[in-house]
Amino acid sequence: MLTYSNRWAIRNCGLLLFQSLINYLIGTQSKEKTEAGWDGGAKAISYEKYPNLGEQLLQLLDAAAGFNSGEAFSNAIETIFPVLDILRRAGPPEELLEQILTRLLSTISHKIWHIRDLSARTFCVLTPKNRWMDAVQSLLEPFGNHGDGSKTENQQHGALLAAKLLLEQHLPQCDLSSEGQYYMSITLPITYLLVLDVIQTLSPMLEVCFTLSPTTLRSPFGLAAMVDLQNTTLAHILSSSRTGNRALFRNDGLVALIHGSFIRPGDSYTRLESLLRECGCPRERVPQTSIVGQAHTLAFKQAVYLSAIEQDVSALRIILDLSAKYGMETLVATLECVSEVWIWDKADDVLYRLAEIHIAALQAPISAKAPGVRAAALNNLCSICDAVKDLGSKVLRDAMLKLNDVLSVAAYTRLPTSPSLEIAKIRMSGISILSEVLSSNSLGEDTKSKIHCWGMCLRDACRDEKVSYS
Repeated sequence: MLTYSNRWAIRNCGLLLFQSLINYLIGTQSKEKTEAGWDGGAKAISYEKYPNLGEQLLQLLDAAAGFNSGEAFSNAIETIFPVLDILRRAGPPEELLEQILTRLLSTISHKIWHIRDLSARTFCVLTPKNRWMDAVQSLLEPFGNHGDGSKTENQQHGALLAAKLLLEQHLPQCDLSSEGQYYMSITLPITYLLVLDVIQTLSPMLEVCFTLSPTTLRSPFGLAAMVDLQNTTLAHILSSSRTGNRALFRNDGLVALIHGSFIRPGDSYTRLESLLRECGCPRERVPQTSIVGQAHTLAFKQAVYLSAIEQDVSALRIILDLSAKYGMETLVATLECVSEVWIWDKADDVLYRLAEIHIAALQAPISAKAPGVRAAALNNLCSICDAVKDLGSKVLRDAMLKLNDVLSVAAYTRLPTSPSLEIAKIRMSGISILSEVLSSNSLGEDTKSKIHCWGMCLRDACRDEKVSYS
């Protein structure tokens, strides 16, 4: 085979030839369908037409299991990738499915990260829909509080990747969003009184995700994958709350389940500090692109999720203050997470407190040299004002006046700016003027002047002038 050559150029040509062949066999698809892979329906390749193909794929997967040994191939990627790509996009031979899944459980622990990732994606696609929950529990069982920690770092990382992808693919099929109804897979309605069944369905996933012990993980890769896995579950719960079913979030619903079994009430900040300590770099700013930086960002994201479930605004303020100490990128990511889960469907008094927190973020020292932070905070403030029911209230008007002072100081001191920040400022200034109009009985000359200036700024911002540089 060309991919077994010792010369990279020949192996690369072999991969290009393979890509052409696989597109001929399977057909070209959109980028989204190609990335999603086989949908569990009809096979994209007729294995009856190519009777030896299935056995050849299985043999190559058998060989892949030995790539972690001292006799590993230098061309492991070029050999395994074609096999995984065929299985992921075309589907497996039915009679070899169990054997292929067993081999994939070995390749997800490969020493090369890209192979672990693609193996996990292939395992996720090939796992039957009626067995995904059992597969997640099986993958995560060694990480529990009673796990022996015998898995290698690569085995830990691969198992967590596969479990996270399974949750990401199958949790959205558990639609908890319909008020008084519960839909799963084939959208059969169940009465409002059977909400308990929904809780019992998600309970094993919550338990298996939040009883993972960080002390059994041996690398930042594993820790980041573990937090990402937990965040996937929390994001689904919060998304379901946003789109409808309030019964799941009563005191005797999922919140009680989370509190009673996995996370103590008010524990979002304590859990954040614990995760940051496990990263091994507390209080140290590291690039967000590094694995430690990604672990930091995911930990702050989880803290925001938990504070949203708790409805704990005070904890959110502390979380944002701490994120600023981990650098601009971490603070921006945390602010973006706040906009996803905190602003919708809140009472005005909560929104006023959120506005105060974001104005404080604009005044933080790190914001002075970081237009991205100010843009994220202002965009969140725009969303908060959109959600407020009474824009003319005195509390909001006071917050707008304070914000205007902050923005005036920034303009006077000529702080660094960016296109996204300028757009956010124009949006925010329009909302501030609207708040001023609604809070006053009549329009004064000063207010009319502000409206005129805002209109001019909006006109200039919408222009598409062609500037020639000669």
